[in-house]
Amino acid sequence: MYHRRVEAEWADFNSLVSLNIARFGDIGRRQSGIEVDFVFDLLKTPSFVRSSQQPAALEVIETHSVKIRFPRFFPAVPMEVRVLSFPVHPNIDPLNGYICLWAEHHPLNTVGDSLWLLEGMLTWRICNEEDAPNLQPEAYSMLRQPGLLDQIPLAHSSLLNIPDEFTRLKRAGTISRAARTVRIVEDC
Repeated sequence: MYHRRVEAEWADFNSLVSLNIARFGDIGRRQSGIEVDFVFDLLKTPSFVRSSQQPAALEVIETHSVKIRFPRFFPAVPMEVRVLSFPVHPNIDPLNGYICLWAEHHPLNTVGDSLWLLEGMLTWRICNEEDAPNLQPEAYSMLRQPGLLDQIPLAHSSLLNIPDEFTRLKRAGTISRAARTVRIVEDC
């Protein structure tokens, strides 16, 4: 079951990439033992990071190296997403880039769902306050800097086909439990 599901996720991922070719770079797939990683650069997706010049200041970057890992017991356990640009966001670990996407895992969550949530978190369209670890408590206070709050969510063009797919799956009940605590950032 694991291999069939990962193969289906790889095919879906490649379909999404083909619809959004200008938004993806350096796409690859790696295997370590039984676990499979999809690795890629997500382009033209703005997010706040700590300034290399002044750690208390934020700057915007638009390219992120991403790794989506399908652990050994997937889909019984969720896929793991890491962003190696270490964005400032309450649901992203500043030390290893781990992103807490799912408040509650559902086996039917897909790579498309992950990309939709990832894009939403990077641009601050989404933050998950309930039932999820707050991995960067200082993220909220950093965003209170003059002028930054007015930029949220960060302007960008959404990936094609992902919101439609997410909505279809949500209507079908396949991800409603996982998505129920996701809030639009204005509510955070």
